[in-house]
Amino acid sequence: MDRAAYAYLALPVLIFLLGWLRWWAGLPLAILLLAGSRELWSIRGPGSPDRALITLPVGLSVIAVAVGWSALGGAGHLFFANFDWVTRDSVLRDLVVGAWPVGYGEVDGASLLLRAPIGFYLPAAVIGKVFGLGAADPALLLWTAMGVALFLGLAVSRVPGTRAAIVVMLVLVLFSGMDLVGTVLKGGLQLAGSLRITDHLEWWADRFQYSSNTTQLFWVPNHALAGWIATALLVRHADRPEFARILPLIVALVPIWSPLTAVGLLPLAGVWWLQQLVRARTLRLIDPVAMATAVAIALVTGAYLVIGAASIRSGVTAVAGESLLFYLPHYLQFVLLEGGILWLLLLALRANALLIVAGLVLWLLPFAAFGPSNDLAMRGSIPALVILALAAAYAVADPALALQRRVFWPILLVLTLGVPTAVTEMARAVSEPVWKPDYSHSFVPDPRKEYPAHYATRLKGSPVERLLRPVGNVNEVAGTSGTRQPGAED
Repeated sequence: MDRAAYAYLALPVLIFLLGWLRWWAGLPLAILLLAGSRELWSIRGPGSPDRALITLPVGLSVIAVAVGWSALGGAGHLFFANFDWVTRDSVLRDLVVGAWPVGYGEVDGASLLLRAPIGFYLPAAVIGKVFGLGAADPALLLWTAMGVALFLGLAVSRVPGTRAAIVVMLVLVLFSGMDLVGTVLKGGLQLAGSLRITDHLEWWADRFQYSSNTTQLFWVPNHALAGWIATALLVRHADRPEFARILPLIVALVPIWSPLTAVGLLPLAGVWWLQQLVRARTLRLIDPVAMATAVAIALVTGAYLVIGAASIRSGVTAVAGESLLFYLPHYLQFVLLEGGILWLLLLALRANALLIVAGLVLWLLPFAAFGPSNDLAMRGSIPALVILALAAAYAVADPALALQRRVFWPILLVLTLGVPTAVTEMARAVSEPVWKPDYSHSFVPDPRKEYPAHYATRLKGSPVERLLRPVGNVNEVAGTSGTRQPGAED
């Protein structure tokens, strides 16, 4: 399962290296990526030396939950898909029909490049190129379900028995901050009474958002899946120092999926990695090949992802001239309801370095803003929230210690108050009308007009430009005319 999880994270990177870079740059890096993964063969999962403790009933339950949860999320368009999927569909369509790297024509003498974290889409795009555009959407559903199944499988591998595994999955699916409580505190009982079962609850704090697991899967699986899997791998092997040999490479695979999620993962992985080196007092926990691969992959994908990034909105969340007497209570209310209270309860249960750092990340992220919807907080929080979700799930699945320390019922109460967020997302998926993706036009049909700076940029003067293949123009492909549908910014 560890190897499958690694392969899931690495496959899009491999496709990117071979598809976006010139052969003399991409091929050596691809070979280096394969060589760096050799350390995986020495990793052992919990339980017996050779396999994880996942029985057939648990495995079937994991697959069933993964497929059902993914389908409800909008992948495959079997149920209602939130409007962010307009963007997802357009990007997938361009990756299928366009030459790689995907471009949209020239703007002021430079090619307009699709510069975005495209890892989530690439395996499905390959299927679409081989079998036709119509195969890409079902392939994306399959790819999403595979990622969710790996995340759930990694999570339940640490608990014995079917009942405990089901409890863990239930907590992970329903895990959320207390958005309904925040909504009530913001607008009063009258506002809460006017809510519909399909309303989106996440933006009650206006300038901040920490998304529930279901919200992440239903709106931004492209950001969530890599963060879920990488963090679950870290938690699964947190008591195994030898995992430090492969961890830098796992972290380096995440940015092409989601650079902001990688930002949130880095302090968790970095603190744990340094902790293992200090305890071991030896450099044997550093694999030279895996480390060299991690550095090379991070440099290349990072250089690609930051092309034109200076034009993306950034700053701080406090408004100029805003009084701290207003800002601080708003900030404290958000952090406490969106993970802070649960974090304190989990610390009282069992403190460890990962949990401590996760809480610190959640306390610090709201101060900075990056992206059109403060995406840094939403996506950078994903790994830290996974740490809290897994710790809470394990506490509920095996409640003996939590009961002994008198935090079981408070933890359960906090988790229960977060359930409405997941329920409203699922209710919308089954009650709103199903719609099919529109593949008749590109994501940026007219590059001379305004384009989203966090998805596209002019390719000029970047150090990575010499490594990239010639940029294509997807708008020269037949059937790309038309106007892009309005979609979400993220």
